[in-house]
Amino acid sequence: MVYEERRIGRQKLLYNNTNDDHPLVYQLVVQGVKVTPTAATVAIWKPAATSATVAAVAASPGITGTLIEHVVDTTTTGSFPQDKGFRAQLEITYDSETYTRHFIFDVVKFFADLAISFDQLVALDGTIRGRHNDGDEDFGNMVEAVSDIIRHDIETKMLEGQPMLDSMVIDTSKIAVPGRFAMLAQIYENSKEFEQADRYWERYRSTLKKALSSANLDKDGDGFEDLDPGGITPIVLHK
Repeated sequence: MVYEERRIGRQKLLYNNTNDDHPLVYQLVVQGVKVTPTAATVAIWKPAATSATVAAVAASPGITGTLIEHVVDTTTTGSFPQDKGFRAQLEITYDSETYTRHFIFDVVKFFADLAISFDQLVALDGTIRGRHNDGDEDFGNMVEAVSDIIRHDIETKMLEGQPMLDSMVIDTSKIAVPGRFAMLAQIYENSKEFEQADRYWERYRSTLKKALSSANLDKDGDGFEDLDPGGITPIVLHK
């Protein structure tokens, strides 16, 4: 079956944006196997809504391979305020059956783009040159997968009694510097070089902890760093 990369981390849309280049994506999996639907509709609820904010419509641009893509225009800001916890509900047709599925997404002012590629990885550790991940010598698919791990680690932290969002880190270098250690750790772990992997995982955990405890976060979502740093409740980070 054709390989189709799909990120599994929590999805986000940009606030007050057409989001043409950033659709919501879903993939129907039946008994552990991805399948190709024939049709899909999407309805959207904003947080705490008692009825659908956007009534069910056919997914657009639609189904590509096994992936269901749906562009959401958030320029109607009353329906799509900057907030976390929107729910997309899908009715998916496959093999003459209808499957109801849902996922949660957030509307944010900025994406936390780590902007890490092979160049940044090999700059720190030249021994990875010539390696690959499933034939990918640029490690692009692995970089995306580890980025989801990093975002998960951040968003399972508590900030003043509420879950943190990765988009609160306006200065994404705060995430990218430790994130590079995590990506290098995964490369060595995949190669069964566990001692070197453990070294990089430890550098990732300690560096991310220091970065987030000292970062000036955008806690109120106004697009600017707050003056007071930290305020994060420690957790055990993913390995």
